[in-house]
Amino acid sequence: FNPRCGGCDFCFYGYRSKQLENITAEQGFQEIEIETGLKELSCLEEISIVTGRFESEEKVKEHILDVIDQAEKRGFNKRIFYIGSQLVTPNSINEILKKLENNSDRFRYAYTIEKFFERNSIMHGSKGKKIYSEILNDVKTLKNLGINNLEYTYLVGIENLDDFKEGADALV
Repeated sequence: FNPRCGGCDFCFYGYRSKQLENITAEQGFQEIEIETGLKELSCLEEISIVTGRFESEEKVKEHILDVIDQAEKRGFNKRIFYIGSQLVTPNSINEILKKLENNSDRFRYAYTIEKFFERNSIMHGSKGKKIYSEILNDVKTLKNLGINNLEYTYLVGIENLDDFKEGADALV
C-alpha cells in the first residue's frame, strides 16, 4: 500500500491499524514460503496482485514486473491476475505483456471500479478523483491493447439501482 493511502470508506485497510507497510515482491514470496512451505510455484495456475493505491502507475508497474521476476525464479510461468485501477497506459501494459512473452492470456485484469458516480464521497485520493468518463476511457484503452481477460469489480449496494444500471450499461 501507499503509506499515504487513507483507505476508502468501505476498504478493510481503512479499518485496520495504519501500521501496514509496503513490502517487496521478494518479501511477499518469503511470507508465502513461510506460511505454505512452498518454495517452487509451478503448481499454481495464477498469482493475484492486489495493490491498493500506489504512489504512481510507474510504481505499480515496477511492482508487478518484480512479482513476475520473483515468481519465475520459483518456477511459475502461468497467469498474473492484477486487481486494481492504476495500470492504464499503453507503455505500462505493453511492458508487462512483453515480460509475459507478449501472451495476453497470461495477464488477467480486474479493473476496480467499486462505484460509478460521486466516487469522491467514499473513496480517497486518486481513486476518488477519477470520474466515470475516465473509467470508460481506461477500459476502452485496455480492451484496445488486447487485454483478453478484462473484468471489473463493483461493490453492489453503495449506489442506487438507477446509477448501477447506467454505469453498467455503458461498460458493456
